[in-house]
Amino acid sequence: MCLKKKKRQRKVVVSRVGGEAEGMINLVYGATDSEKMEVSVAASAANSNTYCGKTTSDNTKHQYECIEDLPSRIEDDVPTPYIYASADTLPQGQVPDSSYAAIGAEANAGKRPSLHYEVDSIYEAPASSENGLYAQYEKIKISTIPRSTIEATECLGSGQFGTVNKGVWQSPSSPLEVAIKTLKSSAKEEDKVKFLQEGAIMGQFRHPNVVKLHGIVREQQTVLLVIELLAKEDLREHLLTLRPEEGESVNSGLPHTLLSYCRQSISGLSYLAKKGFVHRDIAARNILLSEDHETCKIADFGMSRDLADETYYISRGGKIPVKWTAPEALHYKKYSTASDVWSFGCLMYEIWSLGHKPFETHTNPEAIKMVDKGYRLAPPPGCPRAIYQLMIKTWNPTPSERPMAETLSQNLSRPDPTLLSWNVSDKPAGVPQALQLGGPLDSTPLLYPDLQRTYLPPDLTNNDYDEPS
Repeated sequence: MCLKKKKRQRKVVVSRVGGEAEGMINLVYGATDSEKMEVSVAASAANSNTYCGKTTSDNTKHQYECIEDLPSRIEDDVPTPYIYASADTLPQGQVPDSSYAAIGAEANAGKRPSLHYEVDSIYEAPASSENGLYAQYEKIKISTIPRSTIEATECLGSGQFGTVNKGVWQSPSSPLEVAIKTLKSSAKEEDKVKFLQEGAIMGQFRHPNVVKLHGIVREQQTVLLVIELLAKEDLREHLLTLRPEEGESVNSGLPHTLLSYCRQSISGLSYLAKKGFVHRDIAARNILLSEDHETCKIADFGMSRDLADETYYISRGGKIPVKWTAPEALHYKKYSTASDVWSFGCLMYEIWSLGHKPFETHTNPEAIKMVDKGYRLAPPPGCPRAIYQLMIKTWNPTPSERPMAETLSQNLSRPDPTLLSWNVSDKPAGVPQALQLGGPLDSTPLLYPDLQRTYLPPDLTNNDYDEPS
């Protein structure tokens, strides 16, 4: 497959990765040089959508002028560089540095590269010391905001280590309402490092569905994080308000709203995956909403968990949201973009159940045992087959067989009627509540039984679901 020459040229950087080539792509080297360089598409045990890069004996990286033959959906004015596959497909130590990105291509020969969201750099883990973090802030160009331009107007909340205030920032363009995170003066040095690490993480992200850090205030002993202001409600709190009263039905537009929340959340998660960042706590409580409840953004890259929150199990390695966490992360502490995808499936369950937590009637040990045996959450009432099918795919026990976040994003981008339609054969007889959003969770044992049994061994049935002995 050759990338045909076009008038418009765009610089794309390609880095070498390991693995056997399953297809070749020709790139033109240099702006005027017509020498064609072969670029291998790396094989990967993790998935079929992998990185490509020039195969060399010395593992060096090369910059190319790419004469692209792109799908028509890519506009000419979209900037580069891009990155396509999730970072866990790259072997440890081979993640490209901030100057490099990779062209994504299907592993099968003969298909064109598919370029998607722009990623300007790969995620850089936060430094472990205060001085190192301030140096990192300068490196990743986090803005320094004068204290005199910030005014707190209202306390939004207080935690173990700090407070969050609503305020106004007199930004260079215009006054802007913001959230101001402040570390308590009594906080220990290690807490200050964690606080600054949150800023070092957030400051690397630029995506409409990820909460934005505007900058940091650092004057004398004062350190403030100035963050994009969103509604006080998180997504789960809002979902609870959408539940119908007894005898009522939900608004006819609600399925489209829920689908929008899924699309926006996976768009943000796909971006984080391409950056090489693993969130570890994708859940409705960590999705924030705009004031009009139409836009949602991934949040909580932060320093602490509420020790009294039963959502989390405290282990030596930190606090773990057990019922949202993939088995390999629970048992072996193997976190990856694939474990974030598992958690996204649980987020989809929360969205379509209107705020129910996964396995909420079971203890953490019971939930772990059930998942290990092959049981999966039953579909929420009113959840269309296409949506539940995606949930089931995210809960594959084998991490490498789960869809990538980008693949989920593409699937959820299909037309609303395709995703929200119902087949007559799917409707369980005599259980109308199973088809109603906000209905009782125990109304769906006969809804999509084929999907519910996907990972169950033959000797177990759906009827054993509530008996995790």
